[in-house]
Amino acid sequence: MAMYGTAAITAARKLAAMAQPVDEKTVRAEWENAVAVAGGTNSSIEKSCPRGSFLGLYKNGNVVGVQVSGCAGYVPAADSNEKIAIDAWVLLQKSPSQMTQTTLWNSVCSGKTHNAQMDVVIELHNAGLLI
Repeated sequence: MAMYGTAAITAARKLAAMAQPVDEKTVRAEWENAVAVAGGTNSSIEKSCPRGSFLGLYKNGNVVGVQVSGCAGYVPAADSNEKIAIDAWVLLQKSPSQMTQTTLWNSVCSGKTHNAQMDVVIELHNAGLLI
């Protein structure tokens, strides 16, 4: 499993264990801690693509066991990593057995280069942490 997929699972489980609504600042902090624990460097921790994917799924209410406060009516920017992750999750739900990282990426964002966004979505899905 790739570092960002591992970090997503670790952070999601830790946030769910808090058993209370969390704000975006807390979600970001847990993401950063999880990337560091997974062996990430400062540049890995600051990488916006996987972090944005993770945050988008949280803000949209897609992560099991976590309530995010302050995100009612959340709508991500059309070209953001947050929206890419949400769109990928919608497609993955429709056809989980046919979606590889590459086919999922090409379905939501053809013409761009993958930058660990699908690692977050697929690993959270495989761990049963997305709703």
